[in-house]
Amino acid sequence: MAPGRQPVAVRRILVIGGPGSGRRTLAAEIAGMSGLPVVAPGVPGEGPEAGAQIAAALEAARRPDWIIATAAPAAWPHLAARGHLVVAIDLPVERRLWRLARQRVLHGERDTDWQAARSYDPAPALRLAAACHGRGTPRCVLLRSPAAVSWFARAYPARFATVP
Repeated sequence: MAPGRQPVAVRRILVIGGPGSGRRTLAAEIAGMSGLPVVAPGVPGEGPEAGAQIAAALEAARRPDWIIATAAPAAWPHLAARGHLVVAIDLPVERRLWRLARQRVLHGERDTDWQAARSYDPAPALRLAAACHGRGTPRCVLLRSPAAVSWFARAYPARFATVP
């Protein structure tokens, strides 16, 4: 950070990206550093449960402080409108599939949705990031590699301040 610059104050953070991108991991790391609660994490499934999960995320966004990590593009614009910071993770499909395979092997996760990971379209996330940059609000960070995600996790405390 440049000398004399103050950290940006945030209380509501939206972390978006496809299956296996590391949304939940990054959200948990930020929560540990900031004290903000992670609410409505996860990936909406297909069918009626998807609508209920999106509705729960939108309801959670009414809280004064939150970190929401979701792969539901339909909810992103609504959540971003309430947020202070959008973190968009856009990793290559090979990296996301590797992360999902590792989770399944190391952690025994059985509900891996390989097809969702393969067919994920990053265009809505990139459009949202471009719109945020164009308006200047909420602030947006686009992370396109595992190294960028790691850098952001390490740099978060110096660049952003959680306000009471």
